[in-house]
Amino acid sequence: VALCSLNWRDIAGAYLADHPDMAPLLERMRQAYQGARAFLCPTPAMPMAWLANRAVVPPIMERGVDRRHELAQTLEQHRDGRRPTRRVLVGFGGIGYRGMGRLPELPGVSWIAPDDWAENRPDLVAIGATGMPFIDLLASCDALLTKVGYGGFVEAAAHGIPVLYVDRPDWPETPHLRDWLERHGNCRAIGEEELFNQEIGRRLEQLWALPARKALVPDGAQCAARRLRELLN
Repeated sequence: VALCSLNWRDIAGAYLADHPDMAPLLERMRQAYQGARAFLCPTPAMPMAWLANRAVVPPIMERGVDRRHELAQTLEQHRDGRRPTRRVLVGFGGIGYRGMGRLPELPGVSWIAPDDWAENRPDLVAIGATGMPFIDLLASCDALLTKVGYGGFVEAAAHGIPVLYVDRPDWPETPHLRDWLERHGNCRAIGEEELFNQEIGRRLEQLWALPARKALVPDGAQCAARRLRELLN
């Protein structure tokens, strides 16, 4: 049984289909995916209409605990008593944007960033310094700054957290993830060139000006487990 919101045959094909050596490899990948008893696709997934064994399930994500009061105390100590009005969690899933610049200082905003982004400044605190897991920080913040990606998008929507994301227009998953998040959450796209200048502040204000969206309560993990149990029986 396969379970994924994407498949690497379509990803590879989007970039390499014209390469003379790729046709037999893409065919082997197609046969491998179709050889599964079932391919469970958690929403939002790539279409994958060519998979006869495809079965769509609701979104799958981890649930966090809202610890805003505790986080506020931590950030207030870090800012020497200056209370932030907004908290922005930064998570890029390993993409190395840190070397491209530094996040701007914005009035009333605290950045909660990966540990290797840490600087000696009152408005930026490392994730590790909070003592909280990432998912609890997500449930306790005012916005998520991220890239296009399944986990960040669905978990932000599940907690009603607005998303400012660096666009990935050439990534095959992007239109499907983006369209779903626009229907179920508040989001805005920025280019990489806007990530480390004052423009990001204007984008965040636009995001916060939108009417709040209701958090999702999906049960994709339970649906996938039930499907697996049916197959085992």
